[in-house]
Amino acid sequence: MIDIDEIIKKSLNFSSKINKELNYKMINKYSESMKKGKKIPKWAVMVTVPAVIACISAGTYMAIDGGYLRNKTTTTGTIIGQTYENATDEIEVTSDYSDGVLHITLNLLKSDTVPYLELDEMKPYNCTITNLSDETTEDIQFDYAVVNENTVDIAINFNAMEDTKYKLEIKSFLGSKKADQPLEINGNWETVFRT
Repeated sequence: MIDIDEIIKKSLNFSSKINKELNYKMINKYSESMKKGKKIPKWAVMVTVPAVIACISAGTYMAIDGGYLRNKTTTTGTIIGQTYENATDEIEVTSDYSDGVLHITLNLLKSDTVPYLELDEMKPYNCTITNLSDETTEDIQFDYAVVNENTVDIAINFNAMEDTKYKLEIKSFLGSKKADQPLEINGNWETVFRT
């Protein structure tokens, strides 16, 4: 016969490896309720424990590792691809303007890890340039540039006003690998350049 109480205790002990303080409290509450003769409905614990373990595991993983892959789904739940989230601290962006050309350099701080390790080309995808003197904003379209070990050098013609300060804001990059669907890499990057 299956001992539900023993399964619950083992589940709580296993999850305590992930978040000791929270799960220690859960184990103590469960033990106290058993001593007092109060029974927690087993169905409630069996539903709650796996959900708590999953949430703690996901939260711990994201907090420790920074960026993470996330499935893109349709409204019906069908997976149609992936995005890479929380990449702000994994890409350093610098910009410079000279002779009508905007130069952007991406420094891939985790170039030896997935997904950067697998990319052949990258480009800014969701981005705007704001003229800081008159607050006008333009959307800019970039072409792919080759990933060269841990850097990507991008150049684009840009008609800028003379002696003006601009802010480049990037919300996402597209990374490309031959024969694969482009990967959207999301985060928040800002860089300022002067003409």
